Formats: sequence, structure tokens, C-alpha cells
Amino acid sequence: MPSVFLSYRRTDSVGHSGRLYDALSARYGPDSLFMDLDSVAAGVDFVRQIEEAIASCDVMLAVIGPGWLTATEADGRRRLEDPDDYVRVELDTALRQDLAVIPVLVGGARMPQPRDLPDELKPLARLQGLELRDMTFHDDVARLTDAVAKIASEDRRIRALSPGARIGPYRIEEIAGRGEMGVVYKAWHLRLECFHALKVIAPELSRDDTFRARFEREAQLAAQIDHPNVIRVFGAEEEKGLLYLAMRYVDGTDLRSLLARQGRLEPHHAIWVINQVADALDAAHALAIVHRDVKPANILLASELGRDHVYLTDFGLSKRLSSKPETYTGDLGTVDYMAPQQIVGDALDARADVYSLGCVLFHAVTGQVPFPAANDFAKVVAHSQAEAPPVRALVPGLPRALDAVLHRAMAKKPEDRYTSTGEFGRAALEALA
Repeated sequence: MPSVFLSYRRTDSVGHSGRLYDALSARYGPDSLFMDLDSVAAGVDFVRQIEEAIASCDVMLAVIGPGWLTATEADGRRRLEDPDDYVRVELDTALRQDLAVIPVLVGGARMPQPRDLPDELKPLARLQGLELRDMTFHDDVARLTDAVAKIASEDRRIRALSPGARIGPYRIEEIAGRGEMGVVYKAWHLRLECFHALKVIAPELSRDDTFRARFEREAQLAAQIDHPNVIRVFGAEEEKGLLYLAMRYVDGTDLRSLLARQGRLEPHHAIWVINQVADALDAAHALAIVHRDVKPANILLASELGRDHVYLTDFGLSKRLSSKPETYTGDLGTVDYMAPQQIVGDALDARADVYSLGCVLFHAVTGQVPFPAANDFAKVVAHSQAEAPPVRALVPGLPRALDAVLHRAMAKKPEDRYTSTGEFGRAALEALA
């Protein structure tokens, strides 16, 4: 049975939300629903309670009525402009935890535009809303519960460990991020008295022998790469049936989140990021390791000692270079950034990562992936057969030379690409000159 977090603004949609709550309660039972303030006991830290509730849910339904955007405080300030506004806290928490969010439009409301939202909520404007109308309420609720069921069936998120929980020598502090394989926590090492990041794997994956081998490979390969732009891995352990990877903790954000907030980066900033990632990949390639999943979510951005720094992480799909082709096993990588030879299972080398890094730079400077098709199959076909549009057609004013650099980095044939990520990064820098 899916667990649902129902977010709404009392002054905007309490009637519609109550009706929706009753319908969902009849379908799932009241224990499967969390309805914001009504579920928080007096005297309890609201923000922490919300974070824990959202971490335990499969989906958030964000009810948006006609006054959702315009509701104001007594001083006339919009409530959404207040960082402590409970609706803003709920949505920000859900988006940071990578929880699936379905905007539910009631009372004739329309989807908010990015310009109307605080920076951290701008990704909400890119979601597909579902309208609940009085005349077709039961049919609309049926469509909504179908969508919830689909998300819940696909969602492999593990139930989050609560702050204060112990795992090995660590005490869990808070959730730092989520991925397809599990949850990353900020954790305190009780003996060393310092923070580490713990990547805790979903239990159903931990029980899979093939995945366990992949997990151990990630730890072994990442530990071999000693480079300032690669997240240091301290070890892989198992505690009470939970597999976890202990890594250096980086206080920052990832490129995916930054692009979701800003849309795109200025070309100098984007190419500076790409060059640091390129250095990390060159170090991996020197050890005959191909990353195979270079994407914005695996690129971390931090400020250390007053200077910005970039890290590459998640070597879970990495493998040693080999002339032996692979058979598809379901762990290809991320389709939006995947090299054509990786799609068909051909032998991989550093030029597969060159292609993926080219796709990341394309996304960073334009605000969209090279092939924004409707489904993964269409994206796979596009990566194999189509040419990405010139970046200058999407963002006028970008250097003409940058199109040529990206065209070579994302060439369909490996032999037509740059031979190394470092060579690609340097060419991108020269395109700005």
C-alpha cells in the first residue's frame, strides 16, 4: 500500500483537500496518509517531523488552489517568500529528498510558473499537474490513484533511517540525498569524531548477488583512484543486513540540483566544472577504469576554504577496460547521457565517458539534455542516430567554436571523438577564447 504525503494550504484549498483525504483514506486507509500540520503533535519540532514523514512516503500530492501562490501574511508579504512557510518547507523537503511530487490542481488553478516560485521550488513548475474537478471528481481521483500506484510500484527508495540511528560506528544525522539504489546520509563517526557520507543500499538490492558484486566493485575501484576531484571512499561494510559505503562527506550540492534551480550555467562556469570532472576521469582512465555513468547528479559542487571545488562520485557502474563486448543486464547507465556503444553493449573505453561528459556540458550551457524525447526508447534511438541541435540555436550568443567542440565530443563513432576527457576539456576552454 503506498504511503502518501498530502500538502495543502489551509486558506486556499482546505475543502478540496479534505475531500481528497477522505477519498484516499477510503482507498488506502488513514495510516497510509500524512496530512501536514494535523499529524504533528504540539511541542514537536515541525521541520524534523516533516522531514521524517516525507522520508517515509512514496509520493507527495501538492494540492494547489487559486490562492496557493498569492496567500499573504499580515504584513502583505507572500507566504511563499517566507522560508518558514510550512508549504514551502514541505515542498522543499520533498524535492531535496527526490520524492515523487504530483501537483493536484483544484478550483480551476493552473500550474505555477518558475518566475512565481522561490529558487528551491522552481523544479515544481516543470512537473505535470493533474486537475481535480467537481463534476468529474471520482474519475479524476481514480486517475490520481493510478498515478500514485505506478510511482509506488517503480519506487525503490528505502525507508529512511531516523536521525540518531546507529549503523556500524556511525550515528545518522540527516539525509544528504537519494538515488535509485538507496539513500545517502550525513553521519557522525563516533570514534573518529568526524562526518562521513554513508550510501546505504536498498534492502531488496542488498539481497541480490549480482548487485552485491557490483557494490563491492564500486568500493574497490573508487578506492584505487587517488585524485582531488574524486570522492574518497573509506570502505564498504554490512550491518544488520544493510550494505553501506562510507565516503568523504561534501557539504554542497550536485550539478543536477543546480541546473534545476538555475536552468543553465554561464559557459565559463560550465566549462570550468567540466574540466575538473575531466581531470578526475583522466585519472580513472589511467587506471583502465571507465565510469560509464557520468551525469549531473554524480557531479558534486562544494566550497572549501573559500574556493569552489568539483567532485566526481558514484563509480557503481564503472568497470575495467576490456575488449570484450558486454551483454545488457539492465544496468546501462542514465539514458540522457549515454554513449551509443554503451547502449548496444560494445566494448567501452575512455571515449564513452567523453561522450557522456559532452552531453553534460550540452545540458549545462543550454538548460536541456541533447535529446529531450518523450521516452527512453526514443532517447536511445536519438543517441544512436540523430545529431544534437547546435547549442547556438538554443542559446544565441554562445561561441560558434563550442558547437564544433561538442559535435566532436558527441560523435556517434568513438574514433571520431576526442581521445581523452582532458583533451575535450581543453578544447572547450579554447572555444571561449
